[in-house]
Amino acid sequence: MNVTRIEVGLKPGLPDPRGAALCARLRAAGLTGLTGVEGRDLYFLAGEALQQADVARIAERLLVDPVEQRVAEPGAWHRVEVAPLPGVTDSAGENLLEAAHALGVTRLEYAGTGRAWVLHGQVSLEALAPIASELLGNPVVESIRVDGPVPAPFAIGQPADPTVEVEPIRGLDAEGLRALGARRRLALDAQELAAIQAHYQALDRDPTDAELEMLAQTWSEHCVHKTFKARIHLTEAGKPPEVVDGLFNQYIKAATLKADSPWLQSVFVDNAGVVAFDDALDLAFKVETHNHPSAVDPFGGANTGVGGVIRDVMGVSARPIACTDVLCFGPADTDPARLPAGVLHPARIAEGVIAGVGDYGNKMGIPTVDGAILYDPDYRANPWSSAAASGWRPAGRTPRPRVGDRVIVIGGHTGRDGLRGATFSSMEMGADTASKAGSSVQIGHPIHQKQVLEVVMEARDQRLYTAITDCGAGGLSSAVGEMAAELGPRSICATSPQVSGPATLGDLAERGPGADGARRPARPPRRAARPVPAARGLPGGSGPLHRGRAPGPALRHGASGRSLDGFPARRHPAAQPRRHLDAAGVADGSARIDGPAWGSAGAAGHPGHRLQGGRHPHL
Repeated sequence: MNVTRIEVGLKPGLPDPRGAALCARLRAAGLTGLTGVEGRDLYFLAGEALQQADVARIAERLLVDPVEQRVAEPGAWHRVEVAPLPGVTDSAGENLLEAAHALGVTRLEYAGTGRAWVLHGQVSLEALAPIASELLGNPVVESIRVDGPVPAPFAIGQPADPTVEVEPIRGLDAEGLRALGARRRLALDAQELAAIQAHYQALDRDPTDAELEMLAQTWSEHCVHKTFKARIHLTEAGKPPEVVDGLFNQYIKAATLKADSPWLQSVFVDNAGVVAFDDALDLAFKVETHNHPSAVDPFGGANTGVGGVIRDVMGVSARPIACTDVLCFGPADTDPARLPAGVLHPARIAEGVIAGVGDYGNKMGIPTVDGAILYDPDYRANPWSSAAASGWRPAGRTPRPRVGDRVIVIGGHTGRDGLRGATFSSMEMGADTASKAGSSVQIGHPIHQKQVLEVVMEARDQRLYTAITDCGAGGLSSAVGEMAAELGPRSICATSPQVSGPATLGDLAERGPGADGARRPARPPRRAARPVPAARGLPGGSGPLHRGRAPGPALRHGASGRSLDGFPARRHPAAQPRRHLDAAGVADGSARIDGPAWGSAGAAGHPGHRLQGGRHPHL
């Protein structure tokens, strides 16, 4: 298949803010002889029947602004080209393909994007090459070429492979279990791996790779919050020993429940906290961190962190209206020689995180209304990147799933990026984290999320769904299980049928959501006037879920997400194996910080939106 490449740059004489900013960064990084940088956009078009007239029409109507841009030639200067690796999410390429089809150019089958930097001056190629990988792209998820064309970022489809990988875990000794955990980056300790081994020994079979990965993400620090739930034995001079029954239980949650205010509609039990504003409106709030992802990929980590909190507000059927953030970095003037190996410079982290925070909300039309930044040497290796979002919804609109509901997933495609995000963000960072786990940072897609938002709001107002949650770090195993947890499902999904053509809201109204295809009558809104008592369960998951009712609608929305303030108190798809694991001795640890009681709580992954829809990033 022939690939047509189009390079678009500014007309001569016009200022180039992108190029000027990069020029300053390259000079600060020690690249000498540089007199200027020109930024250009790359586009890749392909199709078996694509004609030159099609290409010309796409370029004229979609790619080139005739006022300030032109189709450019490569030129003789040094240049660096960057594009996503095949299979990595290319949101701009996806939008280009959709726009071309809307324009009537249906012969276009593949579209991809990239960027090129043309460097003017007497620049040393030997000095440029290492800087290109450091400042101009992320080699874990991007192709980077110096003085050469970058390959098209297409991921050509291939037939499904029926092979199921089985991990022979039953006969492994302690060292073998440790090696398995390291190889698959499961983020599980020796006791947890031994408990999983004992479970499959009792079943007289070995786990599949999918089963093992589901258990790993379910029990990850990211999803189950072991540190927040662990019992802490505290000894201070001159004071009697004290046992803290979990930081979350004893301090964070207890303070809220003690207030017992009637305006607390939903706390610690769903994707976002909900409070009553007046008789007509509820307000939803969510905050979460994306520290590890922002350390590895500053822009992408912060970008999807914002997308996650926006998604969580959508996951309680609320319309997001504002974002905020608190960011902590190492000093911008930190001596590079004082940084640990493999750590990005704080100035680069700060630049990427700040840009990532603003970018996601801007593309969805949601303003970042305020924020705070702190600089301290303790944040040199790992920044603090927390984002928050707020939104409104009709008062008391808390839907619940019902037996017979169908699960509908809506949103963008799943790429190779974002895989194992829950376990990656639960591990200690080292010099090799970026090279081994850089692709675990998901690439956000705010345009698709904006489209999903409008569908969810319309479906909410027409009462077309009975429950909703998002698909986050825990993937479908988490998201579907959270919605159906209180209905006691024994299996979640047997087949994934292909659907021909896009479904409209009218289609949804006609088809379901009932399993028999009949439309369900609308229920009057229900209003919970008080917080759920602490006795209803212990926290243990990555996003709040309704205790005693459903987490959200049977629709689903996507994008990747991380959660700090939500701790679901429900069983998940992995709840059945967990019961066996409790008997294997996982419930309590003997260390000074004890492990959580797995059987009493714990959800996998980040709850989310289900008009079921969305990207399922970490499946």
